[in-house]
Amino acid sequence: YTANLLLNAGAENGTDNWVVHEGYFESLAAYECDGVEPYNGDFYFAVGAICNSSSYAEVSQTINVSEYADCISNELAEAHFGGYLSNWGGSDHPEMQMIFLDESHNEIESSPILDTYNSSWTFLSNSQLMPEETAYIQILLMGTRYAGNDNDSYFDDLFVKIFRDESCMNSQIIGDLNQDEILNILDIIIMVNIILEGDYYQLQADMNEDGFVNILDIVTLVDIILEM
Repeated sequence: YTANLLLNAGAENGTDNWVVHEGYFESLAAYECDGVEPYNGDFYFAVGAICNSSSYAEVSQTINVSEYADCISNELAEAHFGGYLSNWGGSDHPEMQMIFLDESHNEIESSPILDTYNSSWTFLSNSQLMPEETAYIQILLMGTRYAGNDNDSYFDDLFVKIFRDESCMNSQIIGDLNQDEILNILDIIIMVNIILEGDYYQLQADMNEDGFVNILDIVTLVDIILEM
């Protein structure tokens, strides 16, 4: 998988990187305006809002995935998305959807909607093969009020990650296991998983080129990262 492609996925930077299409959208601290505790970190999103409330709200973030075109065009890429959703008293309705767009931002296909009426933080996720023409992924957050004065449609720790078959990954950097052209802790984690899963012959992870992957390759990768 790639790293999380969503920016400001947990409301820690206010409402930056998100576009409001309708209604109100807030980044809230714990219990602000009689809200709830975030699932993680210091803030969470309220789509529809509770300090300034609207009966319905809709916001989105669009991600450029053109750098993964080789995998996408060969139907070797899946998009994985989700996060934590909740409401306050079981009535209001948070919803999350993934939409695939072409180069002209026309909709090609959409995912099933992730939603809940749970009043506690609930993890939801879904994976879907990316259509061949996909150039962008749009994540849509929706909140609908069904009771009270506030729109208690809450979101936190959202994510979008792309899974690609290794046959279409073309990075030439040894050790760049998530193909983001950077060597970092994410590559170490993937290398550890390769070893734990017994897949000792992934050449991209063979840092010392001895024919298989083991603890020596982890040490080599750590040394390279520390020297960068």
